[in-house]
Amino acid sequence: MHIRSLDGLRGLAALIVVVVHFAIQTKIGTHVFGYGAGQIGVMIFFVLSGFLMGYLYLDTSPNRPNVLEFFNRRFARVLPLYFLLVLASVAMMHYADHWHYWIYEIRDETLWKPLLLVSAPNVLWTVPVECHFYLLFPLIWLAFNRWGKFAVTGVLIAQILFVWSDGRDFHPLQSIDFAGGLGTFFFGGVLLSIWMGSISDKSKSWNWIFLLCLAAIPFLFPAFVEKFTGSMENPGKFMWSSPIYLGVSVILVAATIKSELADRLFGSVPMRFLGKISYSLYLLHGTYIRV
Repeated sequence: MHIRSLDGLRGLAALIVVVVHFAIQTKIGTHVFGYGAGQIGVMIFFVLSGFLMGYLYLDTSPNRPNVLEFFNRRFARVLPLYFLLVLASVAMMHYADHWHYWIYEIRDETLWKPLLLVSAPNVLWTVPVECHFYLLFPLIWLAFNRWGKFAVTGVLIAQILFVWSDGRDFHPLQSIDFAGGLGTFFFGGVLLSIWMGSISDKSKSWNWIFLLCLAAIPFLFPAFVEKFTGSMENPGKFMWSSPIYLGVSVILVAATIKSELADRLFGSVPMRFLGKISYSLYLLHGTYIRV
């Protein structure tokens, strides 16, 4: 069953990233959108990814054909455009001195990292992380099939609690630790898929939760948090290891599925279209902004 409101939520997540990067590049509104506020959009993406993988696959058998189909569908969705941009970036770097322009700064000596999905610069960094979780998900799938939802829930919650209590100097652009701070958002999405129940029942009672989550997003921007708390020395560490950011992201996805208002708003034609182009918009918007 296709959940059309999630298309619109995906579009919103991409829009957050685009607006933040536009503000940073143009110096317009940086007092609101600075300090890495675009990471909130990425968090929503990661929760959505974890939820959809759990929703689509956990109730099926993790046999070889199903796992191969999973890999084929997931990697085919994200890798072609990603590799095209990586290779185009390297090619254009050879002419950067003449053109004073490139797509993303990837040089010959560092090309192996994005090609092997170790790490990547700029907004491309999320693709290796996403793919790392694709490789991890079949283990969750197998555990769910063999030991049930309670065992898997316990393991994922234990991992999330460990990250929250670890206190490392964590930042997603410096560490591809997909089982750490980044992984908590994927795990949150998987847990939501396990305990969500029926997704076909829309409820007006979820409308207020949906609106509250939307209203909360601006107040989660690091600039606002710094204003209220007086200090934010490491926004990346604070955001990616915070129960608040994870909680709002997971509840927003749940409310988007269950709310009648969300179904009308995010299920509208414009928002669904934005959602359908969200991945290409996300990967290419840096080029448009620099132009």
